[in-house]
Amino acid sequence: MDWIGLVFLVLAILMPCFWLAQFLFVRSHLRWSARPAAPLPGEADISLSWIHPIKDLDYKLRRSLSSWFRQDFGGTVQHLFSFQDPDDAAIPVVRAFLASRGIGETGRVSARILVHPLLPRVNGKSSNMIHGVRAAAHDLLVFNDSDIRVRPDFLRKMAGPLLADTKVGIVTCGQVNFGGRDFWTRMFTAVQNHETDYYWAFLCRLGMDVGMTGAAFSMRREVLQDVGGLEAYGASLLEDMHIGNEIYRKGYRLVLGPFVDCHVHRIAREKTFNYAKRIAVGIRAHIATDLPLFLFVIGWYLFLLLLAAILGRADLLLLMAACVVLRLVHGNVMRLLTRNDLVWYDLANGLLFDLMAIGAMAYSLFARPVVSWRGIRYRVTRAGFIDFDHPIPSEGGTAPVPVDIASADLDDRVEVEPQPADLPPEVGDAASGDAGTGPAGG
Repeated sequence: MDWIGLVFLVLAILMPCFWLAQFLFVRSHLRWSARPAAPLPGEADISLSWIHPIKDLDYKLRRSLSSWFRQDFGGTVQHLFSFQDPDDAAIPVVRAFLASRGIGETGRVSARILVHPLLPRVNGKSSNMIHGVRAAAHDLLVFNDSDIRVRPDFLRKMAGPLLADTKVGIVTCGQVNFGGRDFWTRMFTAVQNHETDYYWAFLCRLGMDVGMTGAAFSMRREVLQDVGGLEAYGASLLEDMHIGNEIYRKGYRLVLGPFVDCHVHRIAREKTFNYAKRIAVGIRAHIATDLPLFLFVIGWYLFLLLLAAILGRADLLLLMAACVVLRLVHGNVMRLLTRNDLVWYDLANGLLFDLMAIGAMAYSLFARPVVSWRGIRYRVTRAGFIDFDHPIPSEGGTAPVPVDIASADLDDRVEVEPQPADLPPEVGDAASGDAGTGPAGG
């Protein structure tokens, strides 16, 4: 065997070991996530504010709400539901849920529904979170997207590391996505699970600075202020990755929290491609020095397959073809591990994810992407930030006005008080469409 064949063989042995390590990590972390946490020391005296940025009605939102209020945590919890539009379809559902549980603005578990206009020069989700932080009564802050469901020990696992060690800057969670019967919905869940659980969470556990995810995270207010506040990152379409980078730069530790669940129903094809573009732009902007490594880790067997074809080596082509088959098996095992079933059109999801990821990262290098998220369209610079100086009309609306955030009146808000109402039937919780996907509010 010549040296070229030896290189191919070594990579064909080592890189599948990386795939195996991904599988073992996710299996271990899923088991830890499902294992109930013990009460925290002095738990009854701990107070926290839980901020829920919401835009539009997510798929079966009431089930998510139920999980947020079904917590074993014995301390004080202030829930803050932060919206942009007083006519948002989710507001009556939240209001009715709170009324059905007898939850008001006082008590050990309290809630407020806040409605604020979209702040200029920040993305929609950041706008909701900024107002939520300003309304928070406590210094321990928890955030989550509106489409996730959590286990009863969630708050214990999110607060415990922050209280145990002041050098822990943030606790952040990956999300496990499931649901849907059509190809594009199932492809969306496969893409998110690959990117979030098998890559981001795994590399995070290995100690790499790959930022954080915004599905669910917790911070102390003083740490958030130390890294510049949410206002400093709202101009990025991946503010969560940017905040995570700054957490590392400031010398804080990032702790991986429990996996949380995200159930979806039906996703349009464009949603999957927008998500891929959004992640690729974030990688290009925030961990650009590692971009060649990411491309190699994801597509090594495809690159070597192409090289073998160029060299005209039948032995190397056969070896790489075996690696392609192994990747297909690996992708299906990954899907089963995340509690998703398999149908015939899932069989190539692993390979399709790799091809989509390579294409999206290449696209982010040579283009100024337009990304649509939660009905808001953003033109994104190659540096990864929203181009507010060349706005795009939103779907069904107008583009954000390019005004400095410093000029915005953060106290100009309208509060919608929880009022008694009949709880709407479950079928009213966005039974179809692409609700229930992606970060809330943008």
